[in-house]
Amino acid sequence: MMSIPIPSLVANIARLFVLLIAAGYFFHFLSEVVRVAAGGDSELPETSSGEDMLQDAVTWCGAIVLGFSPWWGFHLLRWWFAWDTPAEVSEILLLLGAFYSPMALLAATLFNSVLAANPLYVFGAIFKLPRQYLTCCLLSASVIVVYFFLSAVIMAMLGPESLLIILFVHTISALLLVYVSIVVMHQLGTVYYKNRAKIGWFRD
Repeated sequence: MMSIPIPSLVANIARLFVLLIAAGYFFHFLSEVVRVAAGGDSELPETSSGEDMLQDAVTWCGAIVLGFSPWWGFHLLRWWFAWDTPAEVSEILLLLGAFYSPMALLAATLFNSVLAANPLYVFGAIFKLPRQYLTCCLLSASVIVVYFFLSAVIMAMLGPESLLIILFVHTISALLLVYVSIVVMHQLGTVYYKNRAKIGWFRD
């Protein structure tokens, strides 16, 4: 009979708990960034209370799942029916989810509901603001491209086995995630504020 390593199990549960708390707080902070920008304020929130952290975390997770649902569904059907499909199909659906999700997160945050991340609200807003929304998407994509380029350069200089490259990748990826997320969501909130009458989600 196999024995369960209790200290290792406890450590893994503790790490998972800390990760969930950090992710929930991060989602809540980004939600506050969106609400502040959508209200016409140019300053980021100084602090983020934990009162609505769980609600915002659930809302964001639900909106992300809905945004990438074609990709999830495709892989589920591919596995279930043992389809032999080109890899390009998965890549296209993944890009579609990445394009859909920012506006889905904006809608879900402002409505405080995962149901607001449906195509009726999301694509309706995107079609009304194609240039502004595409600019936000290109902004986030360009920073990610720069990140991978710098990673490749540093890896070539230091070598893939170097401890420095491992620390670089983890540190830069975390900082980049925080920075890009704040910039993109603040920009989306600002775009909404300037075009809220055109989007028509709420009646002023």
